[in-house]
Amino acid sequence: MRVKLAVQTFSSSVSDALEYCEKYLNIPSFQYAEATATFCKNINNVFDLLNTRNFLGSTQFKKPLYKGSEEFLRNFVQTSISYLSTVTNYEGVNILQTSRKTGFLGLIICLVSVQNLFEDLVKSGTLNFLLTYKLSQDHLEMFFAAVRRRGGFSNNPTAWQFEQAYKRLLIHSEIASSESANCLAQDSTSILNVTSKKVKNPSLDVLYEFEEDFSPDLQEQYIVNHNKILNCVYICDVVEYIAGFVSKKLGQTLNCNECAKSVTTSDSTCKLLNRKNRGGLSKPTKDVVKVCTVAESIIKTETNFSIPKIMLKLISAAMRNLNFRELFLCLSEHCLEQDPLDGHIIQLIRLILKNYFTIRLHHINSTKNQITDRIRQRLTKTIHFRNQ
Repeated sequence: MRVKLAVQTFSSSVSDALEYCEKYLNIPSFQYAEATATFCKNINNVFDLLNTRNFLGSTQFKKPLYKGSEEFLRNFVQTSISYLSTVTNYEGVNILQTSRKTGFLGLIICLVSVQNLFEDLVKSGTLNFLLTYKLSQDHLEMFFAAVRRRGGFSNNPTAWQFEQAYKRLLIHSEIASSESANCLAQDSTSILNVTSKKVKNPSLDVLYEFEEDFSPDLQEQYIVNHNKILNCVYICDVVEYIAGFVSKKLGQTLNCNECAKSVTTSDSTCKLLNRKNRGGLSKPTKDVVKVCTVAESIIKTETNFSIPKIMLKLISAAMRNLNFRELFLCLSEHCLEQDPLDGHIIQLIRLILKNYFTIRLHHINSTKNQITDRIRQRLTKTIHFRNQ
């Protein structure tokens, strides 16, 4: 079972997206999505409580369980068990009375077990706090995934194959989770680690100019796409939401304080951003949103993403369609003593475009590379028994 897919589906983000489509966009197909949104949010809170890792959690559900959280834990466990016990399927039958009861019973058992561990260990004074993520089997699952990867096409190794894979993992590398594994690492716990090195990512050369220009047909298509984006509330909200992530990332990496202040603001009219914000999201300035909107128009205009240096081509195309006189006017005096052809404003816009295009290209490539029909996943036991 792919646990990470279940966690991504039953999450607060999905709950917020459902409520956003129902209450703000008024999409008819999401008219009765409130119950589904409540279900996703409740399951998300249960997952968070069963995966607490540190004291810096953004919500009470993600923080460790210590003596002061006894009342919160008791009330949450009782409320969650009551909710899980009343969930019904599409026929109105209680889910605990059907053949799909395993997952719900498992969550109820885990909640009761955590409450009992809290009373035996924390309340008694044996431990100061309890990190529930340390009780999960994620680390063992990641170890098994690493062993299976060592076996090539065979994900059911023999004893000898397991021994050889274990030796190689123990000596040569630190175990890390794969994107195709059942679960992903939630902290920096080392598994069979001997030594490890940090790999530096090469930075983009912001002085590079792509030589190829837009043809008249592509320029006309760009104008059409840009107008469509400006007239679509949903796309504008999504672009501004991504722009918020870009501005947050730039604010953490820029060395110039003036430039770092120019990418974030305290006010935003984006309904999606305000709906999903719980205090930790950054709100982009209008200039950042303008740059990202042009970048999205370029993405929708480009048809071939497999050509060499596609990132540089997209950045160059976006730069040609931006009006620099209307962007980052707050930095005008700041850039007076800099090179006008390569001042901080130019570099800042390039960095915004690079980060936005990186996010969009990753999404486009991951969507195109998805395998729709996995024969091995459906016939894995048959393949093993036939020694294939």
